[in-house]
Amino acid sequence: MTAFAVLDFETTGLDTAHDRIIEIGVVVIDPVQGILGEFETLVNPGRLPGATHIHGISSRHLNNAPTFEVVAQHLSDFLHGNFLVAHNNRYDINILQAEFERLNLSFPVSLNETICTMTVGRTLGLTGNLAAMYEAKNLGKFIDSHRALNDAKAAAELLLAFGQTYPSAKAWDTRKIYDTPPTSRPVFVTRDNYLQVEAYAPKPSHALVIENDTILNLEMGDEIVLTSDRSADSVTAGQVFAGKVRSLGLTFNESLRKATSVLVTADRYSTSTKVQNAVKLGVPIIALEDWVKALESGRIVIQRRATLEDVPDDKVRQALAEYLTNPERVKLITSDLNSRFGVNGSDAEVTALVERFLN
Repeated sequence: MTAFAVLDFETTGLDTAHDRIIEIGVVVIDPVQGILGEFETLVNPGRLPGATHIHGISSRHLNNAPTFEVVAQHLSDFLHGNFLVAHNNRYDINILQAEFERLNLSFPVSLNETICTMTVGRTLGLTGNLAAMYEAKNLGKFIDSHRALNDAKAAAELLLAFGQTYPSAKAWDTRKIYDTPPTSRPVFVTRDNYLQVEAYAPKPSHALVIENDTILNLEMGDEIVLTSDRSADSVTAGQVFAGKVRSLGLTFNESLRKATSVLVTADRYSTSTKVQNAVKLGVPIIALEDWVKALESGRIVIQRRATLEDVPDDKVRQALAEYLTNPERVKLITSDLNSRFGVNGSDAEVTALVERFLN
């Protein structure tokens, strides 16, 4: 009897080559015995989670979650030897392949042994998304969409409902029943237990530098970097933020470096690459909402950067006089003036020239 591994993912976006899986739901079934096994876990992608308003997953959910590398073997055990089923399986397969390829791991199932419930549904005259097809087959009211395990279970029920009327599913009795996965498995983190699980909790990566009455002193020209997701709304918001930063006399940069003065993060729980690099470089990190509040309350003080014009004349004269006592510095000044003006002055002439100006 064939077993089917029905899966669903929530992801950071729709670009299967670059976006990442942030939640996995898998249900293993056969047409006779029903559900043979299931599991779900959140996955820490090491970046912002993307469209939180759609899937409901924030960085706070993901901070304690395992990476895909940690769960890859267990997922392979669930999928291996079974038909892979998904609703719009081209997308799910492509993003799953990309995750395995990043780890240089073999894909656990044959791409010739896959079923797309969306395609099957359309051949039966159904239209719409997973929820619409689910309800059209009189399977009940579909709730909690965009939660990976719930969507996988719905697709599994849909598959079984199709199997009763869809003759092309004759390959169902040619495969072995799903073997129970090994008991040694990673600690999975779900939306229900993410606050209790500590196995993958990162050490505190940073403190928000603007809290309560903390004052952040900056100088005009200091470099500010923003980290946010790549959605269209975030890009627009980032452009607005950059404009405001520049209007304050600060410098906005998209790339983080050691010279960066502050990293502003749109998500205070983010573990994005920029956040991790900021921690390594010792760059202060501030949540965007705290940055805005601090600006409004005057707790970000931006001072004009000091220039030579701010140095008293007597201090400048003293510095120039000290230059004349160092032969190597005199040679540098001589070389620069000769090059700049196309002359051939000597060190003695330069010394006399500077002394004349000092007097």
